[in-house]
Amino acid sequence: MDRILARPFSKVRFVNIAHHDHERRDYIDDLVKIRGISLFPSGRRQSPRNSPSSAKRMRRDSEVDAAFCYFVKPHQLQRKLIMEKCVLLGVPKGPLLGKLKQGEDVVLEDGSVVKADDVLGSADPVRCFLVAECPSEEYLSPLSESKDFDAYRPGGAENENLALIVHFTPGHLLAREQYQAWMNSFGSHVEHMVLDESFFCFHSRAIYRLQAKLNFLHPQSFPLLPAQRTAPAPPSASVPDRVLQGVSNLSYGLRPWSRTEWDGVPVVENVSFVEEIKSLPGYEQFFAHKQSESAESGAAESRFPEIVFLGTGSAMPTKDRNVSGILLRLSEEVSILLDCGEGTLGQIHRFFGAETKAVLSSLRAVYNSHIHADHYSGIVQLILDRRRALEREAASSPLLVLAPTRLYEWLKFMDEHIEPLLDGVEFVNNSIFTTGNRHEDSGQQRVLERVHLSELVTVPVEHIKEAYGLVVTDRHGWKLVFSGDCRPSDDLCRLGFGCDLLIHEATLEEGMEVEAKAKKHCMLSEALDVSRRMDAKHTILWHFSQRYSKIPLMKDTSHPVALSFDNMRVDPSVLAEMPKLVGPLNFIFQSYVEDMEQKTQKRRHAANRASKKEPFIRPK
Repeated sequence: MDRILARPFSKVRFVNIAHHDHERRDYIDDLVKIRGISLFPSGRRQSPRNSPSSAKRMRRDSEVDAAFCYFVKPHQLQRKLIMEKCVLLGVPKGPLLGKLKQGEDVVLEDGSVVKADDVLGSADPVRCFLVAECPSEEYLSPLSESKDFDAYRPGGAENENLALIVHFTPGHLLAREQYQAWMNSFGSHVEHMVLDESFFCFHSRAIYRLQAKLNFLHPQSFPLLPAQRTAPAPPSASVPDRVLQGVSNLSYGLRPWSRTEWDGVPVVENVSFVEEIKSLPGYEQFFAHKQSESAESGAAESRFPEIVFLGTGSAMPTKDRNVSGILLRLSEEVSILLDCGEGTLGQIHRFFGAETKAVLSSLRAVYNSHIHADHYSGIVQLILDRRRALEREAASSPLLVLAPTRLYEWLKFMDEHIEPLLDGVEFVNNSIFTTGNRHEDSGQQRVLERVHLSELVTVPVEHIKEAYGLVVTDRHGWKLVFSGDCRPSDDLCRLGFGCDLLIHEATLEEGMEVEAKAKKHCMLSEALDVSRRMDAKHTILWHFSQRYSKIPLMKDTSHPVALSFDNMRVDPSVLAEMPKLVGPLNFIFQSYVEDMEQKTQKRRHAANRASKKEPFIRPK
């Protein structure tokens, strides 16, 4: 497995994974007891609990694809010993108190009996919850007809303890009369929480603070996210008041029984976020032009091609920047994803909201620049979600994966051992698009037709084995160059010369030459030099080290370039405006920039001291 996975991202030490067969016995630990209930699609035979045939099952099994429900019951807490009552009844200090605390009656020296119930507090009721999964219509009848739920219905042993049912069920099934009858069968005291495709996801408050501030600078390129524009959606179906639509960080207190708790749910206050900018010293002078502008926050209608930055950081995600992912939308019907790091799918959901299904349906290809995990580890979930988005369409084209061979090996491993992936996926090696490998029978023309491009060229670059830059031209002659991770490349400059847009990595700041060469990345100054040599009409810098999670340190403003941010959308109509935002961006992040400059100075002083230190000479 290590052979085909990126080692730094796949090897987890000191973690032991134990398998538990829930069909043979309940799971019990120090806190809870969990009982599993398996549901099999209609027409499949279900083995009785504890039967020899109910051996380990996995979703990868070609014959059985089970859904699972779980009943979770916390253990009863030990009742509290009331010392005042013990003193009044003459119980001495020592082992008798321990026995009473354990619920045992005790006999004192005078022969009197002290009952545990007389000195213990009342027992708190045990509140339990049920997790129900009904992924598709073929599980609906098995769910509603299963006798395994009788213990939790009125008259059953656990009904009084059941407080909540969490539903992992699509909205169209939740609205079905059969499903609602199953919900109501547990009694009117049971509450329900729905987690379906309309789940309203807030995530970190910092994401929305940053987007609100960027939206203040340029609403068209930084539109407010759906969660900032709309309130949480009501439940998917017409269901009773006791049904709650889940949102991020909503909690439900079982012990003590506090029911729904909203304290942790982020509150998005766009106005207060913008007020943080207006309270900065010098705001009136710096943003004088804002006073005469209307307070519009909507974006103008986009023109294609459109580029949506889903991840602009390197190595690992932070609250401000996700790892690599850029969506190139050639039209409403055709789009290409350039790299797909961890969390890319979540970024698509966060940016597009209700339009996510249409966006996934339009996805024709995923291009992977190289086999580093921060550029590919989000592709598995993306493949699965695109498949779900297309499952009701009569005809759909396979997803092209343009990538190095090692990514195919990894996907094949996942397909064979974890979950079916490659059905509906067509792999194409990046190397067939290099200038030296072009020939008529290589399938290049078929790929170009599928993705609506007139040209697609991959350029080997200096980073790791099988690392490529990309040059694409749409059918209207608009040319884009995407560097991937690399050192400055003469070939990329030559093949991308005169491009309309260059998206180039700028991982490190000026003065970090040694680290840039060692890790085979570019400094900002090197990216600017590539832009000049390529004679790019517009340039956007991307793939910043997470040490610059808010904004990179950029001193050279002689060459007009733009800085990328997550949830940034650009099209040809705004590209000329983007470099003008560098000054305002430095202003609104001025305290962060000052901190980074101080750290840079300290690092350079330390490096200078180290270089001047006399070498140690061992005495003879």
